[in-house]
Amino acid sequence: MQKPRKNPDGRPGLSENGSKATPAPCPEQAGLSSTAREYVKVFPQTENIPAELKELPQWVAWMLAPNAGSKPKPDKLPIDAKTAKLASVDNSSTWRSFEQARAFFLQKQGQRLTSGGRTGTVSGVGFVLTEADQFIGIDLDNCVAGAGQLEPWAAEVITRLGSYSELSPSGRGVRIFLKGAMPGDRNRRGNVEVYSKKRYLTVTGAIIGDNKGIVENQDGLQWLSDEFLVETKPATRPPQDHVEAGSIADAALLDKMFAARNGDKLRLLWRGDWRGAGFNSQSEGDQSLCNALAFWTSKDAGRMDALFRRCDLFRPKWDITHSRGRTYGAATIEKAIEGTHEVFSDSGHDTGDPFHGEPPVEFTTAPDAPPIPLELIPEPLRGVVAAVAEAYQTPLELPLMLALGGMACAAQDKTEIYVNAGYAEYCNLYAITPLEPANNKTLILNTFKEPLDEWISAYRKKREPVIKEAERKRENLEVQIYGLRQALQGGRKKNPHFDADPDYEIILTKIAELEAELPEVPARKALFLSDATAEAVGEFLSEQGEVGAVFDSEPAFLHVLGGRYTEGQSNLDLVLKAKRREAYSYHRRGRSFHLEKPILTICVSPQPSILEDMARQPQFRDRGFSGRFWFCLPKSRLGYRQRLGVLPPDVKEFIRQRLHSVLNLDQSEGPEGNLPTRVLRLSPEAEELRLTLWDTVETQFRDGGEFETCKDWGGKFCGNVVGMAGLLHLWIEEEPLKHPISGATMRAACAIGGILAEHAQIVFDGLDTDEATTCAKHLWKWIRGNTTAEHPEFRKQPLWQAVRGRYKRAAQVDAGLEVLTERNFIQKSTTGEGRGRKAEVFTVNPLVFEGGRQ
Repeated sequence: MQKPRKNPDGRPGLSENGSKATPAPCPEQAGLSSTAREYVKVFPQTENIPAELKELPQWVAWMLAPNAGSKPKPDKLPIDAKTAKLASVDNSSTWRSFEQARAFFLQKQGQRLTSGGRTGTVSGVGFVLTEADQFIGIDLDNCVAGAGQLEPWAAEVITRLGSYSELSPSGRGVRIFLKGAMPGDRNRRGNVEVYSKKRYLTVTGAIIGDNKGIVENQDGLQWLSDEFLVETKPATRPPQDHVEAGSIADAALLDKMFAARNGDKLRLLWRGDWRGAGFNSQSEGDQSLCNALAFWTSKDAGRMDALFRRCDLFRPKWDITHSRGRTYGAATIEKAIEGTHEVFSDSGHDTGDPFHGEPPVEFTTAPDAPPIPLELIPEPLRGVVAAVAEAYQTPLELPLMLALGGMACAAQDKTEIYVNAGYAEYCNLYAITPLEPANNKTLILNTFKEPLDEWISAYRKKREPVIKEAERKRENLEVQIYGLRQALQGGRKKNPHFDADPDYEIILTKIAELEAELPEVPARKALFLSDATAEAVGEFLSEQGEVGAVFDSEPAFLHVLGGRYTEGQSNLDLVLKAKRREAYSYHRRGRSFHLEKPILTICVSPQPSILEDMARQPQFRDRGFSGRFWFCLPKSRLGYRQRLGVLPPDVKEFIRQRLHSVLNLDQSEGPEGNLPTRVLRLSPEAEELRLTLWDTVETQFRDGGEFETCKDWGGKFCGNVVGMAGLLHLWIEEEPLKHPISGATMRAACAIGGILAEHAQIVFDGLDTDEATTCAKHLWKWIRGNTTAEHPEFRKQPLWQAVRGRYKRAAQVDAGLEVLTERNFIQKSTTGEGRGRKAEVFTVNPLVFEGGRQ
């Protein structure tokens, strides 16, 4: 493995093979949803910007503002660093020196700014290109993957031009500056833009590679123009009704295709019904139809293109250029041709191949969740998270989420966050951080749980004499009451008219007096619960002052909520209400309790399969249960870990002291005035950021917005960010009640929340996968592990036996097999003879065994 090179500030840049770049994250863009925040991931490193640019007075600041139209992508608006008004690339009086622009940015970074009727967040500096200078600015869009991997075409551009290159603010694009003259009139095509005047470019200083200076390279510019900017005319194809020797007309070809074994699926695709054909996305349907067309047209790319344009799947995306001049349609056709090994023969019969030479349509794989950069976590919590992650060789997202969960366990009934009259947020947390076994989850959980257990134990020990005295007194009184009740029974046996005897009233009165003296025995303090029904959770909260927590690495709690003991019927009401301290009453089967303001924290790190289990429980989504959780999807370090270390004693002591200080909070420490005690308040800057966040998030509920398909989760996003800010505040402030939540803390919460919004999108995409597709993926794992190119057949019965623990009904397995058949992974081959019954036999597509397909 090659180590990435380091930029002057120590941040990684291109790897030695010139293919990887890693953005330095920007912690300052707080007032933005994750859709907007994805455009500002790279914090400006102004010391790295070439001196040749710095010397010119052609600098502006810029702010990120919601798009003036309906597009989700925000606008980058130039700002005059002197007047704080909108700048113009046509008006040099609105440009300033580099130092002025830099000073303005450093002073205003992350702040909300309104100018020219537009409101946005100050996000960086930019350089204005003019006819007077000789600089050329080049934009390469969408060429850096989430893991920092450069697309090959972009790496080639950087190498050929050999000039100063940097990451764009989003971390997904590349900016190149060089000297030369525009090689032609065209300056934009697909993902490549070239400008020389009347344009400003954002500048980050996040260097890629070793080229720190701006060079002159006219030959490179000409190559770039020829390769990417010049419009290439598509090759002409014969008229549609032209029939070459040895082929058949299009109409007859389509009739033949629709009459084939998989013709019903292809007909649905032709009509545009990719969902009805069994696919989760149109792109999968596009690929499947092109796979079929490759077979039936003998891999004639021109004819495939012409036919596809006639079907109802065709859309403008077909002609959009993605990279190296290739359109989406051309890339889809190319992939189909590469994967097709047999073709249709029009000599009166086909090859007899049940798969028609088509490759399977692979399942869409979820993208990697972006990591949470350490720089976003405020100190001193940052040091704690880093130390735990290093000692136990785990992704830092796990100790971060468990640190927040541990603080929520301590603080949820001690503090609340005052936002405005009638609106408060709470310092509890619902969070799921799935991670596979062997990642030392229990070690990390105990790092934050043991100080809580220690405090609970000390509290119990201190309260134990009081509890025992109450138990003793109650036991004595109960003995006396029992004796008096026995006397009543004895009196009735001796005297049928005892109820009218004066002694009867005397005994009743004494019993009532003693019962009134019965003391309430304080519950022995407990905080955690795990494997319990919702009703048992309610009783636990009722006994423990309406406060409790599920803080575990492998909780059975979620499975219980999913209906483990109730035949799939879950009771989520209490868990839903306890997130927001809403009253809850339970009256059923002789059990009864009422909770005025219950509060619960659920912070767990189960195995990743929990997400599949949640997908199988539609009530989790329908009732809003899933929408209440932060989902964090860390990438395991298994296989790349060093030996475990020891957590430094000062880190352990800091964790213990901070959690204990919050557990020991007393009402008298609250602020003066009419506000409730133990209240955390937002600073003016934090409140401004909250409002900006709310404004931006609101636009993401529109069609095409980030939260269009997960409104349940997005509707709670802003409140959950405020709650996270409160937990961060409790970690980083020694006297949290005496200081408001700062703007910096709110910015950190917004930035972390924005990244977790991307994690949630991945989770909800998975939760929305239909049950048959989920089943198909499980079946395919078994099939792929139990078949080979030499033995591609399998029987249904042993497959079902292998998965029966998860799928109880044969109909579920049948639905999964149908999905695999529709996707051309398998085809039903023959019906073999079993013991007294005919066995269903399937054959795996032989193309699966070529090229290591999984």
